[in-house]
Amino acid sequence: MKYTIGFALSLFIFTSVYAQKKQALFVGAGLGLDHGGIGIKTEYQPFKYMGIFLGIGYDLVGPSGNLGFIYNILPHKNFTPVFIAMGGINGTIITKYSFAGTTVNWESRGQYAGGTVGGGFDIKYGRRKKQKVNFMILVPIRDRTFYDARSSIVSRGGTIERNASPVLVAAGWNIDLLNLRARAK
Repeated sequence: MKYTIGFALSLFIFTSVYAQKKQALFVGAGLGLDHGGIGIKTEYQPFKYMGIFLGIGYDLVGPSGNLGFIYNILPHKNFTPVFIAMGGINGTIITKYSFAGTTVNWESRGQYAGGTVGGGFDIKYGRRKKQKVNFMILVPIRDRTFYDARSSIVSRGGTIERNASPVLVAAGWNIDLLNLRARAK
């Protein structure tokens, strides 16, 4: 973990030092792991090919978030393919227990962290192309503790309402806050 943090900080410093003049700061709402569930994502692009983002939201269990990198393959095009890698909450378990012969019901909720990779695309629009919608297919790399917790719940008589999906979908809308100014005429 310390090597990952060191690499991320080194990459951030490197890109900031050699950044181009035209940087971007996208902020917007959406659904998916990159937005922390139902939430808001902030993406800083120190240069046109790379973005660093933080998504904070609510994932039906509690507050959630993810931090990661986005690589823009064709940044000058209106349709931009992207690759994404992030870390944070990527698995949740909601368990309902009921005890035979009683009216006692108990619910348990858990969040699990891990890495996630994926790809998708951004579609830029507007007069100055400073807004974008993004769509992504994400593959969570869940830790062993997630699967052990699921097995433990089932062995103790709990019921898991939804299976863990191996592939997830994310979508969002973003606007570039650094370049909102209208052109001077």
